[in-house]
Amino acid sequence: GLADLRGGIASRIAAALGRDTVAGALAVALIVGDRSAIPPEVTEVLRTTGLAHILAISGLHMALFSGAVFFVVRAGLALMREVSDTKPIDLWAAGAALAAAAFYLAISGASVATQRAFVMTALVLAGRMAGRRALTLRNAAIAALLILLPAPESLLDPGFQMSFAAVVALIAAYEGLRRILRTRERNDRAAAVSAGALSGGVARWRGRE
Repeated sequence: GLADLRGGIASRIAAALGRDTVAGALAVALIVGDRSAIPPEVTEVLRTTGLAHILAISGLHMALFSGAVFFVVRAGLALMREVSDTKPIDLWAAGAALAAAAFYLAISGASVATQRAFVMTALVLAGRMAGRRALTLRNAAIAALLILLPAPESLLDPGFQMSFAAVVALIAAYEGLRRILRTRERNDRAAAVSAGALSGGVARWRGRE
């Protein structure tokens, strides 16, 4: 049934954009993960320009798809005043985005990179529902564990290694930047407090004179 669904979606995309066009082949690859219709010369051009990774459905695609669903649903609910004032629209929007991400995982072929992207997207959305920050190295480790438990051989897959190397590097850079900004903010506050105490002391000394 899932294979029929993927085939039906691919057929509709090809019918809309042209069965023998590059645009149709690329759209099918990006939505259902079937790259068979992409001409070899186009694949070679993408590799030469360093853009071949765009065809691998991973974090970018999952974030764009689920993020769009989240913001559209949230915006639609926010337009209804009775709902937005009394109901947890963030929770509902995150739930809709999670369902959309699961659907995208199913029709995309569920490669290792897509599984990683889905697990991390699900953790981010769960964090949003729980009101907690979810973009951490711990979540990358959880995603790796959930993928490796049923299929430990995935560790040797280049897609697994490249996908996790990229996301771990991005999260580490993000957390390092946050630490630098927090340290700078603390130093600025300490400097402001010291300056305030100094000016207050000077003012009291001059008042005694």
